[in-house]
Amino acid sequence: GDAEAGPLTWRFPIDGFVDSANGATKAPVFEFATQARAVLREKLEIRLAGLSDAVKDEPFTHEILAPAPERAMIKKALRITARSDVIADARTPLVFDVEFEPLKVFQSKVDFVINKSSGGRWRFELLLESQEADIDGEITFQALTGQADTRAVPIENPHPEGPPVPFEAYMSLETGVEFEVSPTKGFLEGDDCHVEVTYCPTDYGKSKSVGRLVVQTEHMQWAFNLKGSVPKYVPPKGAAKIKADQTLRQETQKVWAEEKARARPNYVRDNLKTNPYKPGRRDDSPSPPKRTVARGAARR
Repeated sequence: GDAEAGPLTWRFPIDGFVDSANGATKAPVFEFATQARAVLREKLEIRLAGLSDAVKDEPFTHEILAPAPERAMIKKALRITARSDVIADARTPLVFDVEFEPLKVFQSKVDFVINKSSGGRWRFELLLESQEADIDGEITFQALTGQADTRAVPIENPHPEGPPVPFEAYMSLETGVEFEVSPTKGFLEGDDCHVEVTYCPTDYGKSKSVGRLVVQTEHMQWAFNLKGSVPKYVPPKGAAKIKADQTLRQETQKVWAEEKARARPNYVRDNLKTNPYKPGRRDDSPSPPKRTVARGAARR
């Protein structure tokens, strides 16, 4: 029959490293801070604690250990170069040239590790801070309440000939609700890259609005100030005038003429117009008889 299968076994190699102690004092923490899209160049001096006096021109290597989510960004932003590749002696510090050139705002902690070729490992903490960069531009808007003003905001693609780069666009927390950006996500491709911002005021009591647009990729960031305003209402000057056309249209005049022609004759009215009646006594009418009273009549 079939032979029984043996137990399955997985083997994983494990390497152990022991960081050298820094004596009675705590290992120093080195801080590097600059604006995004600016370059910081500094000299870094490190003394290795616990070295034997017998150490003489011993080779060493160094490396930067960054958190996984920020590893690619920090690899592009931080460069540390040793001025010498050997440890001269126990008392001479190691000197490095640091170049920190972040392209977007972030804060992170990384480990700077030094490995001595014959054994020995030192770990130092670096604090990296990329502060907000200078504003890339200011966009102004003007629209009446209930209407919209839309502007295109150009984004400079740092690698126009490279593959499309995903980006996201959003408004900062202090931005007024009157501003909207479209699209909120997309790709930077070629030279003609832009997003559109719309300003649409809805509050009749608010004449000005401000905000900030932020556009960022994995390694780059842009920021624009936004200013929106409602134009001031200017009332018309002078008294209002109404201009009316006093002439009748030809069609109306024609209808009236036809109605007048079809009207039935009224001889009494026409006769009155020709011989108007005037009240009063005619001269040839007989006069009423006059009453005669006798004077001096005898009394009975």
